[in-house]
Amino acid sequence: MTLEVLDSHITCYDGMDNEEYIETRLAGIYAYGNATLIAENCVFERNGVGISLTNDLKYKITGCTFKRNTVGVSLGGNATGSLSENVVTENIENGILINSSSETRLENNIFFGNIWHGLDLYLNRCTECECGGDEFNGTVVGSGNRFESEDEICPIDFWDESFYSFDENLGKLADKE
Repeated sequence: MTLEVLDSHITCYDGMDNEEYIETRLAGIYAYGNATLIAENCVFERNGVGISLTNDLKYKITGCTFKRNTVGVSLGGNATGSLSENVVTENIENGILINSSSETRLENNIFFGNIWHGLDLYLNRCTECECGGDEFNGTVVGSGNRFESEDEICPIDFWDESFYSFDENLGKLADKE
């Protein structure tokens, strides 16, 4: 089975006209199992988790915006797929949180203005914010990802330098658009 979500704006009911913290159990999309999820040109705004993907799911998320969620995207279990050309901004805990045992491909995504981190592997090495588990068993590959600062990517020493670049003006450029 394949679910395609195209050109949509997804907000949880508790997030509408509410600036309070939203529980992560309130997901815009929660998908798992032997299926495929394709999301293109969507906005996930003010959800507990914009998209939560796990357990055998295949996914392709392209051209979406994850804004002002508690967590923008949560990848777990052995969900396998790609996130490309997305904007991840102003999320409270993490923009993209990866706690998977499979391969994740991240290409040409933009991360800025997230409260904790834009991209976070679920590891204890991130001691400042005390998030994470003991080890990361997945694989993350990709290139062309742009971050506003080193604070947006955790842990910074995990990534190959071709995976990311920094541009402190990312948030300022988005405000002008």
